[in-house]
Amino acid sequence: MKKNILFLFVLASALLITGAGCSKQQTDQPQIPSSTPVVKQAATNTGTIYKNDKYGFLLEFPNTWNNHIVKSRVLNWESLGTSDSIDFGFSAQDSLFNISVHSKDQWKKLSLEGEGALPTYLGENNKYVFAYGVAQFTANDTMIAKMGEIKNIMKTFAIIQQPVQSISCVDEPEGKPVVTSLSIISGLVGTKLEINGCNFSGFEGDKNAWIKNNKGAIGILRGEEGSTSKLLLVTLKSPLCQKDVSYSGLSCDTWLTLIPGKYNIYVAPWGKESNKMEFTIDQSIVKNTSITYYVLEKKNVNETFCNGADMDEVGFKAALTKQINVTVPGNLTIEERIIKTLSLAAVANSFESSYARVDEVAYKNNVVSMGPANGWAGSSIFYCAWKPFVEKNLEQFSDVKEIIWDAFPDTIPKKY
Repeated sequence: MKKNILFLFVLASALLITGAGCSKQQTDQPQIPSSTPVVKQAATNTGTIYKNDKYGFLLEFPNTWNNHIVKSRVLNWESLGTSDSIDFGFSAQDSLFNISVHSKDQWKKLSLEGEGALPTYLGENNKYVFAYGVAQFTANDTMIAKMGEIKNIMKTFAIIQQPVQSISCVDEPEGKPVVTSLSIISGLVGTKLEINGCNFSGFEGDKNAWIKNNKGAIGILRGEEGSTSKLLLVTLKSPLCQKDVSYSGLSCDTWLTLIPGKYNIYVAPWGKESNKMEFTIDQSIVKNTSITYYVLEKKNVNETFCNGADMDEVGFKAALTKQINVTVPGNLTIEERIIKTLSLAAVANSFESSYARVDEVAYKNNVVSMGPANGWAGSSIFYCAWKPFVEKNLEQFSDVKEIIWDAFPDTIPKKY
């Protein structure tokens, strides 16, 4: 049997898909009417979230896709039946990529009995298996640019939590913390997650959650801007510190690396643990990031250049010749790469973490904002070395156009 390859190129006329040695016409279906409660589009600061309630998944699109269109079709798999397809594109080319929805039985048969390339597996819930394919050709240069963004869009694919028995929750002083739901139940490292419930606020108003693997190791998920006592906004970064060092002034020395598998997510304000919700990290989408940083050839020699009598910032920067390359888990954003680079470099070059204050670094609009650089005894000596050190290690980031010192970042401090 010849199986249709799920690489979609939609023209104004009927769509012809090339298979393994054969070609076949697919059965197009009209776009789902807007009155049908199947999909939702929600604007964000960085783009649009597409949510499909009918099948239970979502995608995040960048701003460059804000005017995309969505259409539905039926794909014909010959003796293995048909499957629904949701196509995403633009008026110039209405299918740059598609997500196909299969029954588990059909997907198993496609994997075992079909010939040719399978569509790429994305994930599954208790009813469907999801896969995707991309266009073989593009209509113009603009569509070529859009095609280049599909890989990152696919990284945002997430399964929406299936309906569960309702959990009651009352937000009240000293109330028991309760997690009522997660916005999604599976995703990749780097996925943004909403945790719903009540009584999330802890000491000094901290709003954090925890994730636990099947061996009992835990990692802290820090609540991001917009979090409340009833809603936590977190990102599944990796690695995660296994303890909260916010008030100790110490660096984290124990880390949890998120690998494929099942985890439990919960909150524990004031030491009171909530109920736990299951979350799955899919093995097909865990990524790594390469980090490069520069330090002195010898440790503990910063004072050779900056000691009060000698304040040689230029000489210090020129001496940062030892290059170190490492790979860390997770598909890090530019800001996360900057912070991870400075964090690793600072430790390797013996900078005191409480002075470096890398957790206050923020990146926005091509500008890196650093924390206060003066106002304490010995600050001039420390920053004689620290400023050129930061400059040297950020030169590799072509997106960084400016470094501002004594800045007060407009986001909460980040821990990596």
